[in-house]
Amino acid sequence: MNYLKIMIIAVIVSSVLPNTCIAQAPPILLQKCFGGDSTDSISCIRQTSDGGYIAAGRTTSVNGDLASNGGITGLWVLKLDAMCNIEWEKTYNDTFYQANYIEPTNDGGYILTGSQTIKLNNDGSINWFNNLSGLKIHQTADNGYIMCDVGGAVSSVSKLNVDGSLSWQKTYTPNSTSEPRYYIYDVCPSFYDGYMITGLYISWLGYYSTFVSKIDDTGRVIPPDPAQFIGDGAGREIAKTLDYNYVVAGAVGKRGLVSKFDDTCRAFWSDETQKFVGYTSVASTFDSGYVACGDFSNSLFSDLAITKFDSNGIPSWQKWIGGSLTDGGSSVIQNVDGNYVVAGYTYSNDSDVSGNHGQEDGWVVILGTNVAVPQITNSGSNIKVYPVPSSDMVKITLPVGYETAQLQLKDVVGKTIEVQQYGTNLARELQLKNIPVGIYLLKIANKGVMTTRKIVRD
Repeated sequence: MNYLKIMIIAVIVSSVLPNTCIAQAPPILLQKCFGGDSTDSISCIRQTSDGGYIAAGRTTSVNGDLASNGGITGLWVLKLDAMCNIEWEKTYNDTFYQANYIEPTNDGGYILTGSQTIKLNNDGSINWFNNLSGLKIHQTADNGYIMCDVGGAVSSVSKLNVDGSLSWQKTYTPNSTSEPRYYIYDVCPSFYDGYMITGLYISWLGYYSTFVSKIDDTGRVIPPDPAQFIGDGAGREIAKTLDYNYVVAGAVGKRGLVSKFDDTCRAFWSDETQKFVGYTSVASTFDSGYVACGDFSNSLFSDLAITKFDSNGIPSWQKWIGGSLTDGGSSVIQNVDGNYVVAGYTYSNDSDVSGNHGQEDGWVVILGTNVAVPQITNSGSNIKVYPVPSSDMVKITLPVGYETAQLQLKDVVGKTIEVQQYGTNLARELQLKNIPVGIYLLKIANKGVMTTRKIVRD
């Protein structure tokens, strides 16, 4: 980040951040640009069971990292290792197609939505696809999917079966001017029943606000309580918390918004103090706090912004990352090592940014934390553990020769954790429902060889 930006940000920080925001932001451990000499961006990043990442966005480049793709541009998916080296990358369809969201699925593959919805196998090949567009999609308990989309004046939620066929779809277009309008930007399965939604609410009088509400298993909006409405902006992402509640990130006017709700949509707290920040993504952290990312922008410049909140919604630290041109953040997670991983876009190639291929690049930044977790041993590289993180159950697929392997779950201080185990030979399962949230080590003993994998119970 150049010197002028640093001076301007220092003035802004001193005037807008609360006095409680005193912790030092972690350093940048790694940053990488992805793309070619045209416009490329990353909309979403998630961790995979091997400790790497799956990322998705859009590309219009045919050179650089896209040189081997045969000139196909559009929906863009990258499989990265733990150090953000490209293991494989693929594009689907053609120009004007974009991927908005991707996440790992219980079968070891990925579900992707954007201009189309595509179920990918582990290697990026297509399992199935349909022409439904979407902003967000999440796997459901029946191994189907729940997704939302906004197009023009119409917002919709769709429930898909495991094969991608449509189970039901609900559109939210008012029948008259005396009815409210919902623009739904994210939907996720509730901990209990139905689905939580967030986005933009417009009353029949024309007043609008960020909202969090709940829909039932048919898509019917459960009538909201007034406590669900915050300011005059929109919620962009909703995430589950470690205490079985929900956190929402978005923007209210020229301020970033992060707010926590329970299953009845009752608000615990809201933070709207972050001026010139529009949050696009939020995630729970292992210390029962939250991390949000987005864009810090005023009339002079734009940078990627990341803020860490404690369990009460009070900002702990905030960091702006970028160079002399326009940069921003689209997606944030905390990885199994406790580091913060942010994905987005950058036009810069100086200061915090290096390796830009030209014009706009997809961008991934990893910031370090003080979370200390033992390293994974690399033996048994063909062992697959998924999904990570998981709230209920993890599946373990073992390679040939591991038929009699013994599994043992331990916490980070080495204490053995008793969990129910199912399966024999090469397909195993561990039930996690009855253990506390946190990081665990799965030890796999096979003929004198010990392999370790990390498991996160969220």
